Amino acid sequence: MHQGVFKLNGKSLRRAASLWWYDSSAKAIAEGYRGETIPLGVDGKMREIDLSKLLPGDLAVTKGGAHLLVYQGDGNWIQADPGPAIVLTQNVTRDDNPWFSYRVTTHRWAVLNAP
Repeated sequence: MHQGVFKLNGKSLRRAASLWWYDSSAKAIAEGYRGETIPLGVDGKMREIDLSKLLPGDLAVTKGGAHLLVYQGDGNWIQADPGPAIVLTQNVTRDDNPWFSYRVTTHRWAVLNAP
């Protein structure tokens, strides 16, 4: 959405609207719903995965698809925390977050992987 609004990128705005319209869940995103994501194969507990293989914007989905986090780089992840109903940015090596102990699969937006 940021790319669409601040860079006047209509394609990004349409994609964001499509994700909202079709209500893509974390589980659906992990399954490649509508061809939106591709698996990266960097899987395991969040505290143990090789972050050097991830790019900002990559996704981590907990096994079973209950939760999704977005990688920001430098070990930082952004998530919507359902408990206090806020958006958090936390670092996987410094911050205490129970989601960092979960097993995840990692994914990249297909549009970001295009040549």
